[in-house]
Amino acid sequence: MNYKIKLVHLQTTQNEHREKESRKSVQQVIPYGIEYVLHQNELYISLPPVHTSVRPHNVRMGKYEDVNDPEYGNALTPAHYGCFEAFKIGILSEFDNDLDFLIVCEGDCIIEVPIEEFIDKVNQVCSIVNQEDISYFSFGDTKTLDYGWHQSDVVREIPNQDLLFITNKIIGLQCIMFSKKSRKTIMNQLRTHRWDCADTFFNIICAEQRLTMGVLKKRITTQADGESFIDKENKIFLK
Repeated sequence: MNYKIKLVHLQTTQNEHREKESRKSVQQVIPYGIEYVLHQNELYISLPPVHTSVRPHNVRMGKYEDVNDPEYGNALTPAHYGCFEAFKIGILSEFDNDLDFLIVCEGDCIIEVPIEEFIDKVNQVCSIVNQEDISYFSFGDTKTLDYGWHQSDVVREIPNQDLLFITNKIIGLQCIMFSKKSRKTIMNQLRTHRWDCADTFFNIICAEQRLTMGVLKKRITTQADGESFIDKENKIFLK
């Protein structure tokens, strides 16, 4: 590994099969010089704080049931807040000043490619991220993993490479990375900005702070199939 990188793996105390499968996959990075840290958080089950939310009118205990409701799909539930808090705590407590990069993986993250390829692409990405001043990066998909809906538009192509592009939207946080240069801004925003779904939150603050975002053209991480803590339903993702 050419850079000093820490990987924070955000799981729950439930320790169910997806999380065990994810640990087996993600911990493969350890022999390659990436520091691995596991955070296990209890599931959040109370009404999330309304007054500190970007969308207080959407804060509720459960999702909207009526598909004809104009707010259908916009609920901010205990699971959404728990996810946001896990990212917040993980980043604030682990983004050491001497790190070149911080990688954060969700609890069900799966590395899809051979580990040697993953490490090689992480190194390549780190080099380009520094060169292009990219603050926030995703090793995940440009489309939703369940229905394949396009999400990440190409804002700018980077010459002399075919690995990644600059985008204005990252959806899905199974494996994301922040650069050292973005550390102070990201940590300050996590401390002071109103909360939202974690992926929406990072898109919002990057837009407001004019931080550059990048994403792989072809993902190298995905999510394990199984019951989603947030959606409360069994999910099988596109392979």
